[in-house]
Amino acid sequence: MLGQMPDLTPEGDDSAYGRPRFVWAEGGAEAGLVPTGVPGGAVGPDGLDYEALLEALADSGRLADADADQDAVLTDELAAATDGRMSPADLARTAAIAVEHIAPGPAQAAWLETATAAAGRLDEDALAGIAIAAQQAASRAHAAGLTAAAQITARAAAADPRIGLEADGRPVRLCRDGLGQISLALMLTGYSAGAWADLGITLTWRLPATGAALAAGSIDLDRARVIADATSVLSEDTARLVEAKILPGAGRLTKTDLQDRLRRLVIAADPEGAERRRQAAERHADVRLYGEVDQTATIVADKQPQIEAAAGFARLNAMARARKAAGFEGPLGWHRSQVLLGLLNGTLPHPLRAPRPTSPHPTTPVPLTVTVLTAAAPAAIRAAATLAAARAPAPARAAGTLTGCPMTCPPPAMRTPPTTTAWTRYWAAPVRMTGGTRMRKMMIWPGPGQRRCGRSWARSRPPWPGPPPGLPMGGRCPGCWMLPCPG
Repeated sequence: MLGQMPDLTPEGDDSAYGRPRFVWAEGGAEAGLVPTGVPGGAVGPDGLDYEALLEALADSGRLADADADQDAVLTDELAAATDGRMSPADLARTAAIAVEHIAPGPAQAAWLETATAAAGRLDEDALAGIAIAAQQAASRAHAAGLTAAAQITARAAAADPRIGLEADGRPVRLCRDGLGQISLALMLTGYSAGAWADLGITLTWRLPATGAALAAGSIDLDRARVIADATSVLSEDTARLVEAKILPGAGRLTKTDLQDRLRRLVIAADPEGAERRRQAAERHADVRLYGEVDQTATIVADKQPQIEAAAGFARLNAMARARKAAGFEGPLGWHRSQVLLGLLNGTLPHPLRAPRPTSPHPTTPVPLTVTVLTAAAPAAIRAAATLAAARAPAPARAAGTLTGCPMTCPPPAMRTPPTTTAWTRYWAAPVRMTGGTRMRKMMIWPGPGQRRCGRSWARSRPPWPGPPPGLPMGGRCPGCWMLPCPG
């Protein structure tokens, strides 16, 4: 069975060759048994390359030092075997800890299959080796697929007299015939087939070192695509210089870190070109609105100047933190979104005063019923209604609800010149008829000389950040700070 060691011992001579068939590999139980009669580079009777396994174990550092006292090592191993302290060799675990150090190819594929078959009983160290080796094998497979796509594109271009090939054999441009073959073979759309073919051509002719690193398993497909995309704006010679600087450590960088380093290297390699590309990109700046499946919306502003965008976001963040420090609940991101919408719509409330739950004045307005009679009503009834209104307690101020903010909005009486009436109407409900007399229910607010909740507070607030000089307030009051009053 694949992956199982023959039930043989190192003692005894091979009948055919007159020599020991197996020897103990350095390192003891982890190394297991390695056949000595297998020629270099060949595979054993079970289809596994034991020489590649031994070299991988040596590269991993799990074998004993070559300069160590071999007699002492052998004595310790024999003593451990005599005392029962040496467990039988586990070929699957040995393969798992060594397979990541085998070069991608047939030997690694065979040992990877052996290790994967026993993944359920391996520890985390061995499983991590399997994951690394699997990624290396996938990189080699991707490199083979990209090479095939590049050759298909080149041969299709060579067969088209309108396209042709360049001196080094690369196609002048992508052709429809080649993309059709790739799309049919891999079941890709035309766009995906074009992207795959373009990447294959790039890694085959423009950046061959990146293609070689992908085939060797040093980088994966995502990192190869990042390198190709980042250097696509450079000339071929400059791109290869950047490639030579980034490849040695590309496999040990995350994709984000790799993109950051490539961005800096590209700017340093061609600063004038980077400035031209920035100016061209800013001419395509745009703001877009997208609807989401959960009935929300997304606003995107792209291709903005970096300095102005950073300054705007810093101001947005500062205003959101001011709201949060003032006592408003919610995460910082939610406050940023509220400030952004307020600035865009001109409905941003004052962020420095949060509602007080223990305020002596309730936030819910107190409805008072006042009978409004026509001029034809008896004078006694009108006098009684006026007296009842004058003796009613002063209602609490209402909370502005247009922006969903619990900020108190002063009534129109605080913004308009005082009148001679005792009460100022805030809003009215639908008119109804009772006994032939026109009557209506309405909310009332104190008139001149009465207590006005929030008026002194509104006047004491600083105009932060304040409207630009000369900008008309449009009927808004300073206390609302850009908040349209419901009155």
